[in-house]
Amino acid sequence: MLTFTKRIAIGGLALGVAVPAAAADWQEDYPTFRYGVQSVETQSAAMSRYEQFGEYVQEKLGVDLDLYLASEYSGVIQAIAAGQIEVMDMGASGYAAAWIETNGGVEPLVVPQETDGSIGYYSVMFVRADSDIHSFEDTEGRSFAWADPNSSSGYLFPLVSMRDR
Repeated sequence: MLTFTKRIAIGGLALGVAVPAAAADWQEDYPTFRYGVQSVETQSAAMSRYEQFGEYVQEKLGVDLDLYLASEYSGVIQAIAAGQIEVMDMGASGYAAAWIETNGGVEPLVVPQETDGSIGYYSVMFVRADSDIHSFEDTEGRSFAWADPNSSSGYLFPLVSMRDR
């Protein structure tokens, strides 16, 4: 019997799973694939978007998809820490927060990779075209709109970079 001792964090949505016949009895213990995702859209739009993923999970794993939607990263992190889900879709900062929340009880399964093999990404700051901000130095004394504090690209990396400068 296959038992899960750690929860799984997925960065990016890629899942290709082959289930050997000897391990197929795990489906009795886990009749649903409980998957958490931080959704920035309406619940009905997210459910519609994940419909084909649910069909894929049913076809490949032989279990139903139980989608856990949260409006903030912290909701998915709390769900995985509480054992309400086994898998979550999360970026680097959210993964780090889940690692702390679960005392190391999560591990990455999949991360997006560029064609050159790198796994990093860029964070970008936008200003209005008619703004007088043309360089980072021009932002001094200005206010910023931030993404969720558990967002790597929208909060953590830009904040650290700005503090370093």
